[in-house]
Amino acid sequence: MFTMSSLRISRKLPVLVVLSAFLCVLGVGFASFITARDNIHTMHEEEIQALLKSRKVEIAKSLELIDKDLRIVAASPLAREAIQSFGAAWKAVGTNPQAALVKAYITGNPHDVGKKDNLDAADTGSQYDMVHAKFHPWFRKLLREHGYYDVFLFNKEGDLVYSVFKEQDFATNLNEGRWRDTDLGNAFRAAAQMTNEEVAFFDFRPYGPSNDAPASFVSTRIADETGETIGVLAFQLPNIADKVLTNRAGLGKTGEYLIVRSDGTMLNESDKTPGEDMLKTKIDSPVITAALAGRWEPAITSDYRDTELTTYAVPLEYHGNKWAIIAAQATAEIGAPLVAMRNRMMLIGLVLLAISGIGGVLASRSITRPISALVAEMTDLADGNTDVALLSTSRGDEIGDMTKAVAVFRDNAIERQRLADAAAAEQKAREQRQMTVEYLIKSFDSDVKQALETVGSNTTEMEGTAKVLTGIASDTSQRATSAAAASEQASVNVQTVAAAAEELAASIEEIGRQVEQTKQVVSEGTLSATETNVKVSALSDSSQKIGDVIRLIQDIAEQTNLLALNATIEAARAGEMGKGFAVVAAEVKELANQTSRATEEISSQISSVQGSTKEAADAIDQIAQTMNRINDYTSSIATAVEQQGAATTEISVNVQQAAQGTSEVAFNMSGVTASITETNQSANQVLSASQAVSSQAVNLNGLVARFLEEVRAA
Repeated sequence: MFTMSSLRISRKLPVLVVLSAFLCVLGVGFASFITARDNIHTMHEEEIQALLKSRKVEIAKSLELIDKDLRIVAASPLAREAIQSFGAAWKAVGTNPQAALVKAYITGNPHDVGKKDNLDAADTGSQYDMVHAKFHPWFRKLLREHGYYDVFLFNKEGDLVYSVFKEQDFATNLNEGRWRDTDLGNAFRAAAQMTNEEVAFFDFRPYGPSNDAPASFVSTRIADETGETIGVLAFQLPNIADKVLTNRAGLGKTGEYLIVRSDGTMLNESDKTPGEDMLKTKIDSPVITAALAGRWEPAITSDYRDTELTTYAVPLEYHGNKWAIIAAQATAEIGAPLVAMRNRMMLIGLVLLAISGIGGVLASRSITRPISALVAEMTDLADGNTDVALLSTSRGDEIGDMTKAVAVFRDNAIERQRLADAAAAEQKAREQRQMTVEYLIKSFDSDVKQALETVGSNTTEMEGTAKVLTGIASDTSQRATSAAAASEQASVNVQTVAAAAEELAASIEEIGRQVEQTKQVVSEGTLSATETNVKVSALSDSSQKIGDVIRLIQDIAEQTNLLALNATIEAARAGEMGKGFAVVAAEVKELANQTSRATEEISSQISSVQGSTKEAADAIDQIAQTMNRINDYTSSIATAVEQQGAATTEISVNVQQAAQGTSEVAFNMSGVTASITETNQSANQVLSASQAVSSQAVNLNGLVARFLEEVRAA
């Protein structure tokens, strides 16, 4: 297992220096990055919060200016005079002022759609044209300078007597007409019920007369000198938020401001999305709930754009409507300065790490190189090289002290080597003499052991072979005895099978005779059934002919009956002279009726006979078919029995031959058993002889070993 202690100092020191520098750079860099990140986030949030508050103040001021404009205009003598003049002119138009004014100022207006306000007065010569020419330029200037979408004047009854742009709601009654349920109608009714200079506001919704464009309305009453309400003034507001929130300073390239309701519905357009967003897009983010509750809680969302956004929000309230102003910016863009700072810090850290690493390596090498040289010299000294130079003995530091200590070890090693060489020469002379004696003993010992090992090996092999042979003889004897017994039992079984086969052959022969007789009887039955079927068919034909004769007699009886009827009619015509003829005709008629009834009875019986005859013929035909099938079956059985007889005869012959073979096997096995007994006796004799030889060889080996020990001891 790798540990720091297993690493060489020449590598350990640079690694430790670089690692220490890396940890320092990493720690300082990480702490700096975290601190800078928190500061940047805090500064960014404070900046966004300030921007949102600024936008909130701008929008609130714009809304206050709208309320102020509405009150000032409504309280002005010009508005009072305008509503009174337009009211009188409205009544002077006629019974259908709507149709007349729409024709004059919309359908007959020479200006294009969206520019209808450029018409100061129509040329109908009416009182309304004069009033319109007087007040319209002033209201149009008010609209254009203050950026309103439209300006409306209502009389007390709810008639829209004047508007700048003349859309579909112009000249209609907003209290009862088509646009009653729109927010403009609600704005009229709310202002008409006021008793002071209040302002009613209705939030943005699709407005039908403006082609369902989002619209909101503010309204207030117009009172005369006595304070009585004489009309209503209303402004249709544009998208105020777009005017204020288009300035996206501080939000980078991806940021934007949004204004939403409490349910998240957007009240302005986003130029970061392809379609329309106002009143169509919803933002589901906790930042809205938090802002409306008075809390500053930035949140991450990606609801309406395909990118992750960080959102901030502040609340805004106008006439009881709670909105939230949102600042949204791509999270990636917000974090871009952090990423750039992180990259710069990483680059600087890497440069510092490289510098410290190089310095550490150089400093560590100034220490590790002399140590490595000393280690190499000590290694040579340990290997027996006492000629090492030990170059660092002149150094005054710890490495010089270590080198001087190694020099002492070197001198001791030289002296120890000299003493060892002298002792080695004396020991060599003694060893030479001992080696001569050992050589003679080893030679004799080797020769004797080799001879004894050869004898022992041969006797062991002989003993093993004798044991194997004895085992084989014993096993063969047992198997031969079992085979002899099995052969005798097989001979008895074969004799039994032969007797059973002869009995089976006799039984099959008897079955063959019975089947042949059955086949003859079935053939005779089939022939008889065929003949009977022919006779019954002939009987059926005869019955058919009798039926034909009966029908002929019945036809004659019917003709006779008809003639008797004619005779009766003629006798009646003849009067008294025909009475006798009538009696005869009546008798003939009665006789014809009896004949007809008799023939009908005979015909019925003949039909029964024909039906029974047909059933008998069908039954006999069925019997004949059955007898034919039985004949086929008995033929198949006879053939099978004949084949079985032949097979049984063959089995009987083979069984007799098998009986003879098993008798011969039993006789031969008796001879084999005798031979195996003799082999077993010979193997036992060989085993005894080999064991005796092995015992003598062991004794001889012991005597030789004892002799050699005595020689070595001497």
